[in-house]
Amino acid sequence: MRNNPRPLAPLLLTVLLTAQLSCARRTTITQAEPTPSPPPTEQAQIDQILQRYEQAVGGKEAVDALTSYRLKATFTFPGMAGTIEAWRKEPLKTLSVTTFPRIGILRKGFDGETR
Repeated sequence: MRNNPRPLAPLLLTVLLTAQLSCARRTTITQAEPTPSPPPTEQAQIDQILQRYEQAVGGKEAVDALTSYRLKATFTFPGMAGTIEAWRKEPLKTLSVTTFPRIGILRKGFDGETR
């Protein structure tokens, strides 16, 4: 009987997402590969959407004034549902808590010095 890796895919995806959210930090992009730019018409649409969003939340000053956030979400996969909570506070402090029913809780954080 072969093991079916498909049931583990949602769990692995959730763990990866949680790790990425908790480790997100401002870094320079000079080390990363450049991503291809969208076509000019698509870029104009993207810019317009982002400008409208910025205005809706109070303008650039309001966005720049944010120094912390909290994310709270639920996820559902066949046979499993759980929660994800994540916090971020400048400078570089993060915490994420993912609850997997019947499996346990995954906590990951960074206090600016120690992971």
